Amino acid sequence: MSTQDGKIDGCFEARDVAPLDSATGSALKKRVHVIPVGHPEPLHSAKLTCWCNPLEKTEEIIIHHAKDGREKWERQGIVDPERPWHLIYEDAPNAKAEGL
Repeated sequence: MSTQDGKIDGCFEARDVAPLDSATGSALKKRVHVIPVGHPEPLHSAKLTCWCNPLEKTEEIIIHHAKDGREKWERQGIVDPERPWHLIYEDAPNAKAEGL
């Protein structure tokens, strides 16, 4: 998993422009991963197979679980600005790529 340039293996952050499909010219379908960051949070993989067993809220939105349990406090309105969440986009698999 590479994070030297702020990106995670084959993914790009929300501030990046969505790439276009070279065949159709339309934007590629993306999954949005909501990933917790900050010390002592270990690195997450922007995939459904991440160690935290993420919740697939919808087909396009995947919410990862924080090891430090911050979700419990945030539901009560206590948000620590030192422990943010980032949006990471992943190319969603399509039927053609999966051979369906």
